[in-house]
Amino acid sequence: MNQQIRLRPMDRTLLHEYYKGFVMDADLFMDVSRFQAYTYVPERVDAYFDKLRSQKDRVDFLILLDEKPIGEIALKHIDETAKRCELSIHLQNDSVKNQGYGTQAERLILNYAFQTLGMETVIADSVLKNLRSQRVLEKAGFQETGRDDTFVYYKRSKSDLRAGISVEKADKNDLKQIYEMQVSAFRPLLDQYKDYETSPAAEPFERTLQRFLFENVSYHLVKLGTEVIGAVRVRWNDDIYVLSQIFILPEYQGLGYAQEAIRQVEAAYPNASRWRLDTIEQEAKLCHLYEKMGYRKTGQTKRIKDGMDLVFYEKGMGR
Repeated sequence: MNQQIRLRPMDRTLLHEYYKGFVMDADLFMDVSRFQAYTYVPERVDAYFDKLRSQKDRVDFLILLDEKPIGEIALKHIDETAKRCELSIHLQNDSVKNQGYGTQAERLILNYAFQTLGMETVIADSVLKNLRSQRVLEKAGFQETGRDDTFVYYKRSKSDLRAGISVEKADKNDLKQIYEMQVSAFRPLLDQYKDYETSPAAEPFERTLQRFLFENVSYHLVKLGTEVIGAVRVRWNDDIYVLSQIFILPEYQGLGYAQEAIRQVEAAYPNASRWRLDTIEQEAKLCHLYEKMGYRKTGQTKRIKDGMDLVFYEKGMGR
């Protein structure tokens, strides 16, 4: 699987590091006669940084891979009244293209636009001949709204976030992918809590295979369009069902996909009279997610280690 990138607010020193390795892409120019190779000039980078800082209707981030800048991404023309802004992204050079980093970065900044800035719509455009840029936008969920002789225009709406989510039953051939996603999704929590005895990110693949073979256990893939972005494990005893594991890949988190996956999984088991789950009590966002989905604390907790407890939830289905 691809390494995970992160976004960092624009920084002068890192911006210089980024542009020292920057290579201009000819695909950004419909008129090739306008193309010029990029030459690093420190004074120009400083002037560019100062210009970005002076513009109040935009936010700028550097895309970091292993703490090294490989791209820049921005939300510009932010209109707080219309709740609308425009996405802009550039990667450093061909060595970091076609590896999924642009798609990850766009998903992260969409999360920031919708969840932090409260935007309802993000627009973008791509030079007509830049098919690579268009594929990245479409993988990030943008829909084409039109084109002219120079650009293809795109839009992503907050209301469309869950439209492409589906849940389907997994089979044995899916287990390796499920395991790799599980490790990626739970790695940040493992790094934080160091719970090597209990974390799904520290389990061997054989444990996933064991669970798959249990009776009354089922795995489900969470898909966005045709792309697998997470999984859910369900176990049951009579009419009591347990969401024993649900995870979404980090670059897709915070966009409402887990909520929609839970809705669809619950609907797939109409005989359930009650659903149960547990999560880390110290993780307020996870607790909020499940409470928003109608789950209520049972009053039971379990100490895993100092600073880490499980809290138990359940939800009656009203039948």
